Amino acid sequence: TPAFQGIDALIILTSAVPQMKPGFDPTKGGRPEFYFDDGAYPEQVDWIGQKNQIDAAKAAGVKHVVLVGSMGGTNTNHPLNSLGNGNILIWKRKAEQYLADSGLPYTIIRPGGLLDKEGGIRELIVGKDD
Repeated sequence: TPAFQGIDALIILTSAVPQMKPGFDPTKGGRPEFYFDDGAYPEQVDWIGQKNQIDAAKAAGVKHVVLVGSMGGTNTNHPLNSLGNGNILIWKRKAEQYLADSGLPYTIIRPGGLLDKEGGIRELIVGKDD
C-alpha cells in the first residue's frame, strides 16, 4: 500500500462506535439499546480493518506498530460485548493477538474509563491482560 511506504511507525486508533437507538427516555427507567451502522460493526472495523492495517504495515516494512485497544478485552463476558450484539472487545482482542503473532515490533495500549475532563487527577494503573 503506497500510504504505508517510508513510514517508521503505524498507530492504529480505529474503533467501531455503537449508536444509541432513538426513542430512549431515561425518565422511564430501563436501559438504552444500541446498534452499529452497516459496514461499521466491530468485526469489520476492529478485526478486519485492523488486520488489513497490520498486513499493510508488514508488507511495507514498518518498524513498529502501536495498537490502541480497550481494557476488558480478556473478559469475553464484559458488558461492552453486548452493545448492539457487536462483541466489540472480542474483535479488538483478536486484532491484538494477530499483531502479537505478526512478527512486527509492537506496543498495545488498553485504556479504560476515559473521561473528557482535566487530566492528572486519576491514578494510572499499568498492568498486563487487564
